[in-house]
Amino acid sequence: MKRTLPLLFVTTVVLVAALAGAASAAARAAEGWQRATVAGASSALELSSVSMFDKTVGLAVGEIEQGGAVALRPAIYRTGDGGATWAQVSYEQIYGMLRGVAFSDARHAWAVGADYGSGDRQAALMLASADGGQTWKRVAIAGQEGMLSVQFPTASTGYVTADGGVLYTTTDGGATWARGVAVASDVSLYGLSFTDATHGWVCGAQGNEDWYGGRCYVTIDSGATWRDVTPDPDAVLLDGSFLPGGEGWVAGRNGRIFHTADGGESWERQSAAIGAGVDLAGIQFVDAQNGWAVGSCWPLEYGGMGWALILHTVDGGQTWVQQDCGVAPSAQSVSALDATSAWAAGNEGLVLRTGDGGGAGFTPTARPVTSALHAVKVRKGASATFRFQVTDPGVPRARVVVLIYNAKHKLKKTIVAGFQVTGTAVTHEARLTLPAGRYTWKVVCVDYAGRTQVKAGANTLVVLPATR
Repeated sequence: MKRTLPLLFVTTVVLVAALAGAASAAARAAEGWQRATVAGASSALELSSVSMFDKTVGLAVGEIEQGGAVALRPAIYRTGDGGATWAQVSYEQIYGMLRGVAFSDARHAWAVGADYGSGDRQAALMLASADGGQTWKRVAIAGQEGMLSVQFPTASTGYVTADGGVLYTTTDGGATWARGVAVASDVSLYGLSFTDATHGWVCGAQGNEDWYGGRCYVTIDSGATWRDVTPDPDAVLLDGSFLPGGEGWVAGRNGRIFHTADGGESWERQSAAIGAGVDLAGIQFVDAQNGWAVGSCWPLEYGGMGWALILHTVDGGQTWVQQDCGVAPSAQSVSALDATSAWAAGNEGLVLRTGDGGGAGFTPTARPVTSALHAVKVRKGASATFRFQVTDPGVPRARVVVLIYNAKHKLKKTIVAGFQVTGTAVTHEARLTLPAGRYTWKVVCVDYAGRTQVKAGANTLVVLPATR
C-alpha cells in the first residue's frame, strides 16, 4: 500500500535539506586557503617543510628558537584531521633544525636536518618514525653536512640531499644509507624530485648565505651519475617538481619559474605578475596541468616583514594566478595531493590548507597608483588623520607607508599604515611630534603581489605649534 507523508513533515525535510545545501555551498565558496590551528605557533617557530601522506595525515617540520638564535630545537608537528589542527610531537631535546620531511608509506616517515650540538660543527640529523609520525628515533648518519630534503619515490628507495651537494641513498626502506659522491660541491640542493627509483632531478642555490646563482641536475641511474641541465646559471633555484616522462618545473629567487617538457634538455621561462622581491621556496605539480608555487614577498622598499605568496596554475604554468591567503607570514613549502587539495607551511608556525583548489585567484594588471586625498593640518603632539587610496586593479590589498618630507625634501618621518584594501578611500591616524612648519606627505605602497606604485600621490601637511 502506498503511504503518504504528512505535508508538514515533507515541507520540513525539504526546508532543512535546502538550508543544509545552501550552507554547504556557501562554505565551499568561502573556503579558498584557510589557516590551520598549530599548537604553540609563534614568531619563534619556523616550519621549513610539509608533507601530507593522504587527506587526513600529514607532517610539518622545522625549528623552534629557544633562548636566542643559537639555541634552535627541532620541531615536528603532525595532523590527523586533514590539516585543520596540528599538534607538536615530542622528541629528545637537541640543538638543531629539521629542513625536510617525507613519508615512505603509511607507517614510515623521515625527517632530516642538522644537529648543532657539537659546538661549531654541525652533523647530519635524520629521524625515523614507524607509526605514521607519532614517535621518532634518531638514525645514525656519519656525515657532517646538514641535510636539506628527503624523498621516497618508492617504499624501499629513498634519497636525501645535504649541504655541499651530497646525496644519500637507501634501497632497503631506510635500514641502511649510503653517502654518494657530491653532485656539485658548491650547490645547496634544496630541490629534490624523483619520479621513480632511477629517474630524478635536484636543484639548488650556489654560494653560502650570499647566493649568486643556481644549478639543476638530472640522473637516470639512481644517482650514480648526474648531468647538468641548468636553465639559467644566474637564477637562484630553491625547489623543483617533475613528472614521469620528464616534464618539470623549477622555481626560486625573484619569482622565477622555469618549465621543461624534455627532462631539462630545453627550458622556457614562465611569468607571473609579481614583484622582484618575491622568493618562491616551494613548487609542486600533481599532473601536467595543476600546480602551486609558494614563497614570500620581501619588499626592499620601505622595510617591514615579508608575507606569504601563493601562485596557482591549471594550464601547466602558461598562466599563473595569485591566490588570496590573507596576510600571513612567509611560506616555505607546499604539499599537494590532487587538483583541489594542497597545504603550505612557513614562518611563525604557519600552515595553510585548501580543499577547493585555493579559490579563483587574481591576476594583477597595471601597477598600483596611490592618492593622498586631502591636505592635513594638525597641532604638534596631536594625532593626524591621513586619508588615502590605492588604485590597483585585480589586487585586493596593499601594504601602505606614509612618508613625510620637510620643505627641503628631506625625509623626516615614516608611518607604516599596514595592509589596506585597494580601490576605496581609507584613513590612518598617527601622532605627530614634528616641529611646527610646512611639510609634504606622500603615500607609497607595495601591493599584495609585491609590486610598488607607478605613481605616488602627495599632499600638504601643516604642523601648528603645540597648545600651551
